[in-house]
Amino acid sequence: MKSRNVVGLVVATLCVVLLIFTDQYFSLGFSKRVTGILAPVGVVVSSTGQQISSFFGNFVHIGTLQKDNRDLKDKLEAALAEVARLSESKKENDSLRADLGFKINGGLTLTPGYVSYFDPGLKDGITVKVDDVTGLKVGNAVLSQGFLVGRVANIDGLTVRVLLITDSTSSIPAAIQNKDITGIAKGKIGNGLTVEQVPQSDNVVKGDTVLTSGLGGDLPKGLIIGRVDEVQKVNGSIFQSITLQPMVEFTQLERVMIAR
Repeated sequence: MKSRNVVGLVVATLCVVLLIFTDQYFSLGFSKRVTGILAPVGVVVSSTGQQISSFFGNFVHIGTLQKDNRDLKDKLEAALAEVARLSESKKENDSLRADLGFKINGGLTLTPGYVSYFDPGLKDGITVKVDDVTGLKVGNAVLSQGFLVGRVANIDGLTVRVLLITDSTSSIPAAIQNKDITGIAKGKIGNGLTVEQVPQSDNVVKGDTVLTSGLGGDLPKGLIIGRVDEVQKVNGSIFQSITLQPMVEFTQLERVMIAR
């Protein structure tokens, strides 16, 4: 019903405009009389025109708001991407700083490598890409931020296979820091790590730091293997059960240093 009224008003308005044009052209004198008669119609047409103008104006306003929202969304996404980039840069810088500090303090020659593959299978291991294998050999310690993560198991071109300390076949002579206590750090299935062959009489407590002992000469002395997480006295055994917490999250390794 409203649309019909609008159409009728538009037709009437066109007729009035045509009549006024004809009157002015032929000087017929209808303008004043028609204007008086159709004055209410003019008011209605004016009101309807304002409503139509307001209606389409709202469309334009909504379109503008949508564009502004899209622009703000694009800017927010760009800002989030920049925050993520800066966060990754900070993490890498912190890692490099830790590696550099260890190199200076440890006096070891380090070859950088980048993790290209992580094997989550029973035989825990990572594949590392290096730019130069000069001086590298099987058995070299592999570090991350100064912490021991594994040993070189195989070298093929510029690809180095690393056996992690959590692998069930890994066995490392170890010692408790600042205590005259030694044992063997061994990996367990499921990223576990223990210290075996430590007598029940030895005073090992949660929080103790476990280092490489250097016995056997395969690994440098004093590399941090992990921290004691749990100690249990085992009935009927001469050794206690010691669980370690590794210093590094192996699934998140991105870069390592190979000591030689």
